[in-house]
Amino acid sequence: MIEIQDNESENLTIDSPKEENPYAYLDRDFSSENFKIIVKNLPKYYGLNEFRKLLNEKLKLSSNKIKTIRRNCPYAFVCFRNDEDRDKAIEVLSNFNWKGKQLQAMKAKAAPTH
Repeated sequence: MIEIQDNESENLTIDSPKEENPYAYLDRDFSSENFKIIVKNLPKYYGLNEFRKLLNEKLKLSSNKIKTIRRNCPYAFVCFRNDEDRDKAIEVLSNFNWKGKQLQAMKAKAAPTH
């Protein structure tokens, strides 16, 4: 707790921030992190928009967000809006052949906040 005294001699008290749970955002009404998968064994060269079109247009999956660590990363995280969409994506993407690579898909753990 920090006490501050202003010019008119009133004491103001400010609570210090408590240590927060880095996974607290998962308890909100909605977080796509709850419905995240990891897709592994991506081809050496691909574009993020190309991957997004594969998921949403060709395979008719309803991805919400796609995250990669770096360009042409061999894996990507894909978020969905609910369990059904996530489970359908895992089923469709597992062993799907794209650009000569057999993809692997599985549930991913939520990322902690910094």
